[in-house]
Amino acid sequence: MANPNPSPETRFEKGCSGNPGGKTKEQKAKEQESAIMAADMRHKMLSLMQEKVEAGADALEMLDANALKLFKDSEDRAHGTPKSTNEHSGPDGSPIQTQEVSPIDRLRDKIEAIAGREVSGSDES
Repeated sequence: MANPNPSPETRFEKGCSGNPGGKTKEQKAKEQESAIMAADMRHKMLSLMQEKVEAGADALEMLDANALKLFKDSEDRAHGTPKSTNEHSGPDGSPIQTQEVSPIDRLRDKIEAIAGREVSGSDES
């Protein structure tokens, strides 16, 4: 939890950014402008390709690595990049066995572990 009353030495100064080494307003504006330009370019390229297909061009002839990357990047921008999935399995590919433990059982295990350490510590004397 944050300290509700930090010492004056560690407080943020008035008028000073909390991240002085962060991006400037100019950098943010350039990034936003670049993103808009890239979106416009993708739209123009996709529109041109669509016009060619509608005019009777063979769509398969236009497909190359660059066109496919353009499609993928456009979809990712429009709908977001899909989240990756991770599959976890046991050593032989079988499901991992799980066991639900209630908070009371967890507390009992902790108490037993502490009590066991105290008992083993007193036996060594």
